[in-house]
This record gives sequence, C-alpha cells and structure tokens, in this order.
Amino acid sequence: MPPPEIDVDYDPPRRFVEELYGTTYSLFDARQQLRDDDRVVRWADSDWQAKGGQMWNKDVIGKTVGGEIGKTQSLQSHVIDLAPEAESQKHFHQNEALMYILEGRGYEVHDGKRYEWEPGDLALIHGGCVHKHYSADPDHPARVLIIKAKPLYLFLHLLYQQYVEHAPAEPAPGHEDYEPSAFGSPSTVDLDPAHRRVFDRLARVTQAAGAHGHDHGGHDHGEHDHRHDHGEHDHSHEHGHAGHEHPRPDGGDGA
Repeated sequence: MPPPEIDVDYDPPRRFVEELYGTTYSLFDARQQLRDDDRVVRWADSDWQAKGGQMWNKDVIGKTVGGEIGKTQSLQSHVIDLAPEAESQKHFHQNEALMYILEGRGYEVHDGKRYEWEPGDLALIHGGCVHKHYSADPDHPARVLIIKAKPLYLFLHLLYQQYVEHAPAEPAPGHEDYEPSAFGSPSTVDLDPAHRRVFDRLARVTQAAGAHGHDHGGHDHGEHDHRHDHGEHDHSHEHGHAGHEHPRPDGGDGA
C-alpha cells in the first residue's frame, strides 16, 4: 500500500516506542534504570508544539520529537490546546483514546456524528474512528488531556493510522495572536464550572454532618446525657468517662 497523500513528516523522526535490549536474560540494567528514574513528570519537561495555526500539543508521557517524556511503554499522554473557535486535524488510529476536558467548551465529530463536551467530561475515541476536535467558545480556548495505550497497539503491529485532513494552517479568525497560556498555578487554573462541583458537594456533606452533631473533634460528649426510654429499662450512656457504665435494671453493677 502506498503512503497516504496527506501525512506529516517528522524531522527528526518520531520515536513511537522505546527499544528494549539487555546484555543478560534478567534485563537487570533496564530494570534498575526504571527504579532510578524520577517518578514525577514535570509540566515544564516539554514545550508546546504548534500543530498548524489553531492547535498546540504538549507531551506528558511518551516519546516526543527529538526526546522522551516519562518512562512507560504502555501509555502515551498529551495535552492539546485549541484556540477559541478552532479545530484540529482530521485523522484516525487503531488504538482507543480517552479525552478528559480540562478547560473550555467544544465538541467532537466522530464518523460524521457530533458530540458536545465541557469541563469535567470524558470523551471516548474508539479505535479506527475518523475524528476531529473543535472548540466552540468564541472568547475562551479549550484544553484537553488525552490518554491512550498506543504503544501496546504498536507492539502488536496494529500500525494503521492516518491523516485525513491537516489541521488548519491559518489562525482562527479574530485570534491571530493566540498562544497557549501558562498552566499549573492557582492564578491560571480555574476549577469552575465542573471541577468546583466536587468541592462544593464535599463542603455540603461536611456542613450537614456538623449540623447533626457528628463533629467529634470539638464537642465534649460528657455534657450530653443520652437517655433512651425503652419501657421499664433506663439505659444511660455517659460518654464523658473513659469507660462506658451501663446500670442494670436490678440495680447490679454490671460486673
């Protein structure tokens, strides 16, 4: 099969998976290198790469053009940034992918069908699906985190992936000077609207628990006499003492 007419030339070549070799059967050297490597991938470890005039890409885990980020052969992860009212390339690949929406509002077109998304949503890209990403807000960009098991597919020689259309080379109209902003500090990350819901829900649960007297950290339970009258029996529970004394109906000491 001849190469597709629409393609991307990587210069230097892109490394999709890492070569694995060893001087012994135990692969001790490779295993030791994994143990010695840093386990935290820093946001500053890779730069934004322009993908046309409307979309940018930043690698998080995986092999990059001219380098490598992270140390795993099972997953690749990257963040794409779409300018306001921008669009990505149109393409497909055999591996499935998960797309978590961090910021912005937009939609997908998968095999001709449109799917809307907003922050906090998770879009599933099925293997072999022809797809394209769009940001829909005229005033704000969109930023999404993509996670995929591409290396595992490539190890199995599931190599069929292709561009159908390039990402637009020209900037989105009205946003000719747009570039991805900083990311990762409280001053630049807005948790509203979707991410804030989790914190609001936790706050309501905590307040409700406190209103019903479930806050054991600041109350002296020795001041409360919880008496439950079950007919002829008076069960008194005094929580202010180290032990729990339960008087018996016959006047005994409970020993």
